[in-house]
Amino acid sequence: MVRHRRRVIPCKRLQGCTRISIRTLAEYGSAGVINTDQGIQFTSEALTEVLKNHEVQIIMDGRGCHQDNIFVERLWRTVKYEHLYTRTFLNVREVKQSLVHWFNWYNRERFHQGLDDLTPDEVYYQYRSILQAA
Repeated sequence: MVRHRRRVIPCKRLQGCTRISIRTLAEYGSAGVINTDQGIQFTSEALTEVLKNHEVQIIMDGRGCHQDNIFVERLWRTVKYEHLYTRTFLNVREVKQSLVHWFNWYNRERFHQGLDDLTPDEVYYQYRSILQAA
């Protein structure tokens, strides 16, 4: 998977990851950081060269990096039980549109106990402004 800001793009083959990364960088610009596992499609010279040329910092999880997995699994459990399982969709387009709306709500309006009852956006932008001030 390639993550760009809030986009998650699955890729399993070496050429596919490189092509998707080039297309994503062209369309959305650099995210600054890419977090991947250590699969061959992510460690290839072709992909790492593309990312370095766009000044993207590459972070590779160590084997069994359980903290990332816990976060992702918890997030998708929340998505399923709070959103997907509570609605009926007629087609994939409706699901995609609904998920975009839900993630916007989740990040901008839903308070999170683990974030001292702030929204993820509030925490992110506070942190970002601190870094810019430094």
